[in-house]
Amino acid sequence: MSAPLNTGDIRDDDPDVIDSFTRQAPEPPPPPLEPITIPVIDKVVPETRLLTGYVILEPNWGPIRLVSTDRTRKHLRIRVEGTKATDGIAISSDQSQLVIVDGICRSGTLYTDDRDDFDDHTGPVYIRPVGASASQPGYAEGQIKVSWWAVCV
Repeated sequence: MSAPLNTGDIRDDDPDVIDSFTRQAPEPPPPPLEPITIPVIDKVVPETRLLTGYVILEPNWGPIRLVSTDRTRKHLRIRVEGTKATDGIAISSDQSQLVIVDGICRSGTLYTDDRDDFDDHTGPVYIRPVGASASQPGYAEGQIKVSWWAVCV
C-alpha cells in the first residue's frame, strides 16, 4: 500500500492576490484638475521704418532707379517739383519702358506738383525726366526734383 500524498495547503489564493492589485481603495477619487487656460496675447504689430530720399534730375538724363526692390515695403509716395508745369517724370517698374520714341514716353507720367501713392508695390521704381520742350519733344526743359517716402516693416 502506498503512503498518502501530503502536499500541504492545496487552496488556490492566486485570484484574491491578483484582485488586490487592481481593486480601488475605499477612498473617494481625487478632485479633477483645474482646466488650463491659455492667456490671449495681443497680436504683435511689427515696428515700421520710414525711408526717404530725393534726386534732382537734369533734363537730358536717361532712366535711373529711384528705389530698389524691398519685400518689406508697404507704401511708397512720390512727389514731383519742377520749374515748368509741363515738366515731369515718366515712371515704371521696368527700365526698358522709359524710352522716348517720337517725343513720347509710353509709361505713367507725373508732372510738376503731382504726387502719387503706391501701396504694396515691392518692386523697383525707375524714373526719367520728360516734358514738352519745343526744341526736343518729350524732354524736360529744366531741373526736376523728385522726393519719395517709403514705409517698410
